Amino acid sequence: MGTSKKEPADRKKEGLKFEEKNRERRAELKGKQEGKRAARKAVTGKQAEWAQKGIEEEKQQEIKSKKETVEFKKRKKKTEEEIKIFQAKKREEEERLEVRRKERADERKAQLEYLKEMSNRNRWQVNKDKKIQEAESKKLSKKTEADRKVQQTKLQSDVTSRQTLRQTQKDAQKKRGAADIKERSSLHDLRTTARGDQSKLKAQEQASMSQLDSRIARDRAIAESYQNPAQKQMEIRKVETVEKRERKRIESKYIKLAEAIEVKANQGAERSKREAKLTRDKASSDERKGKAATQSEKNRTRLQANREALETKQAADKTEAGEIIDARKFDVAE
Repeated sequence: MGTSKKEPADRKKEGLKFEEKNRERRAELKGKQEGKRAARKAVTGKQAEWAQKGIEEEKQQEIKSKKETVEFKKRKKKTEEEIKIFQAKKREEEERLEVRRKERADERKAQLEYLKEMSNRNRWQVNKDKKIQEAESKKLSKKTEADRKVQQTKLQSDVTSRQTLRQTQKDAQKKRGAADIKERSSLHDLRTTARGDQSKLKAQEQASMSQLDSRIARDRAIAESYQNPAQKQMEIRKVETVEKRERKRIESKYIKLAEAIEVKANQGAERSKREAKLTRDKASSDERKGKAATQSEKNRTRLQANREALETKQAADKTEAGEIIDARKFDVAE
């Protein structure tokens, strides 16, 4: 009995659930239908828009077609006029060419007659022109050869001049160098000899002083041997006086001898320097003279080459003038 009481309530709940589901389905179906209607409406709008756009394009195309038709008619009319003008000009050009052809035919006829008339004259004229051209060609050839020879002579003169100048400078430098070497060698020998003489002199001076010392020592010993004090003192003073005098004499003698050696050495040095200077001066003078002579020879050679070239060119001009005179003797006009 408990179970039979619950069944109506359950059926009511189920009925409500079913009804709820039906409402949801109807709402969902309604939404779908509204979506479809909106989609159809949108498609219809686009189709209308496309249809309107097609109409506008057809209108524009029609306007364009009419405009092109008008332009074509204008161009066709203009082309027909241009064709007429072209044909008229062509006829005028053909007529002008025909007149020009007749004129040229007349000119050729007159020219042929003239050429026939002048054939003999032209033959002589050609021969004359040929001889004149040959004369000019020979003249130019001779002048060109003269210029080439001048240039060659000048170049050779420059080469020879440079070689001679280098040799002159080399010889002068060699002579000056030899003079310098000789001067240095001579001065060295003089100084060596002077030092040797001074050394010998110093040894002689020392030997003389040693001899004096020995003699003074003996004399002082003798003076010291006297018993009388007064005589002893007097003898000692004599010895000291002699020593002082002799020592001064020896010193003075060897000073003079040393000075003589120095003077001799200085004189020899001055002589060597003078001789070296004379040699160097002569070498420099010979070098200047050699350079001047070389330059003079170079100038003379170039001047002679220019003179010979001028004579050759003048002779070529004279020969050409004579040949032209000979060629013109056969002028038909003359």
